[in-house]
Amino acid sequence: MTDFDIFFISCVAAFILFSSLFFILYQKRKSISSERFKVIFFNLLGSFYLVFVVFMVGESYYRFFVDRTDSFSISKVSTRWLKRHYKMNKQDYRDNIDYQILVENGKYRISIFGDSFTVGHGIKNVNDRFGHILRNKYSNLEVHNFSSNGANSRGNLRRLKDLKKHGYHFNIILLSYCMNDIDYLVINEASRVNKRIHNFNSNQSYFVKQSYFINNLAFRFFAAFDPDVKNYNNFLLDTYSGETLRKHFEELNKYVEFAKEENATLMVVTFPFLHTTYEDYQFKSAHQKLDNFWKSKNILHLDLTDTYKEYMGNQLTVNPYDAHPNEFAHRLAADAIDKFVGMSPNTSK
Repeated sequence: MTDFDIFFISCVAAFILFSSLFFILYQKRKSISSERFKVIFFNLLGSFYLVFVVFMVGESYYRFFVDRTDSFSISKVSTRWLKRHYKMNKQDYRDNIDYQILVENGKYRISIFGDSFTVGHGIKNVNDRFGHILRNKYSNLEVHNFSSNGANSRGNLRRLKDLKKHGYHFNIILLSYCMNDIDYLVINEASRVNKRIHNFNSNQSYFVKQSYFINNLAFRFFAAFDPDVKNYNNFLLDTYSGETLRKHFEELNKYVEFAKEENATLMVVTFPFLHTTYEDYQFKSAHQKLDNFWKSKNILHLDLTDTYKEYMGNQLTVNPYDAHPNEFAHRLAADAIDKFVGMSPNTSK
């Protein structure tokens, strides 16, 4: 018997039980001598019955029909979404093809490294990600997406080196940079914030943990009033200055050195945070510093802020509770990256 069968049978049985009880008591109301008792009793029973119906409808809706994510995948609906839509290939990356070590004859390869923005958190169909859009547009282009949720600059560099050990061949290394890729340098603060947010369910009652409807209500309350959820990335603002930024540039320079050693072309695409309007966006100066760094290393750099700025704040995110780029944002990115990759003197699409 499936989860749906158990839930449906339980709801139907409870509905019949409460309806029968209410009907029986209503028929016998004349035998109750106290008018005050009858009013109180039937009001309480009616209120309880109404609450039950609301819960049954809400639980059915969120358990069986709602299929969406939140930014941190801490709600039951979002964790179920990941299980439904994250299908991994043999290399354990989210994709519908397996990756080969050597480039196929007559083809050119783009190897993408990024985090959940590039994985497509909240995007149900992988063909709607910018990497797949490019792959499906050009028959002679191999696109391998080595991105993973929570990845940062240090982790992606480690992944590059691991692929090299296994003999993987690079043409273009496309670093898909998100502004929180620097968080490994403030690991204590990042860990504190992430741990507290991801402990959302551990502090809930058994009923909240089991019910999709009540869990969603609890999550919405948490998201509305928790300062770290509402302004998660604000603690990163100070990292784009001083000694922390200098150390970060040292790490990013290792990508440049790696590409030279592999005789590959390094290209960088930077995603802004999308949940605020361009006018309210606080990371503009950080974007400029990154652009200056890549230019100083003669690395082609595409900052998607100009591509996105007229839509930022309300049209680019998966939903009001998930700040990852939606299908529209991926299409815009694909168009911009298509032109950008064409600027490489080594590519022939």
